[in-house]
Amino acid sequence: LFVFEIFVAKATTLSIVSWNLFDFGKTKSEEEILTICKLVKDFDIVAIQEVVALDPGGAQAVAIMADQLNRMGAKWDYSISNPTNCEGKFKERYAFIWKTSKVKKRGENFFDTSFEEEIKREPFLGRFQTNNKEFLLMNFHAISKDAASEVEYIPIIISKYPNDRLIIAADFNVADSHPTMKSIYSMGFSPALINQKTTLKKTPGSNGNYLFASKDNIVVMVDYFEIVDSGIIDTMEHLGDLNAARNISDHVGIWVKVTFKE
Repeated sequence: LFVFEIFVAKATTLSIVSWNLFDFGKTKSEEEILTICKLVKDFDIVAIQEVVALDPGGAQAVAIMADQLNRMGAKWDYSISNPTNCEGKFKERYAFIWKTSKVKKRGENFFDTSFEEEIKREPFLGRFQTNNKEFLLMNFHAISKDAASEVEYIPIIISKYPNDRLIIAADFNVADSHPTMKSIYSMGFSPALINQKTTLKKTPGSNGNYLFASKDNIVVMVDYFEIVDSGIIDTMEHLGDLNAARNISDHVGIWVKVTFKE
């Protein structure tokens, strides 16, 4: 009797959270930041939009978040962008926070400034590696009133990185079904969320529904990644109070789990 053992290589998996944390800085208490950490601690990498840029409070909040995550059983590191190019209330920073046992940073993170005039908050990119698989993660927050026109430039930016396994984590400020998103899908990307509302109302509707507007998404290159699972981090469901949830952010967190195809 011969027994043959077949060893199947385990696919490399990666889990990503993207979250517009609304005015992330001094307005967030340490307790609120702790709540955020509890909700993201089981993921591999977090991409944050709306980190305050007009004072040091934004960078300090990211540092506090990384410190609190480091107290939860795993080592985390982080990177904060410089302020975006735009002026006034639209200026912000981006941040990446990642679990060092799973993700390694490769080189310096950077802005893509190809369309500084057309895109007011230029995308922030980081090159990372997990289990010898390198990938490029783009963090992006479109200006609400100009979102459709800004997103139209994203495919041109994508074309600059033809050899990268690219993932875009963003508050696009347009729905996944919006015509301008189709130009991204036509380049071989697929959205993690389909028709999923990602922002919180100020008061629930008559039917108790507190979610509206599909603004946030994570899109991945289908040649390189398979989407295994995706969803939202529903702060209202977690906290049981809409005001408390909105104090965290008027957006819920979104997440995707992917495996690498090669």
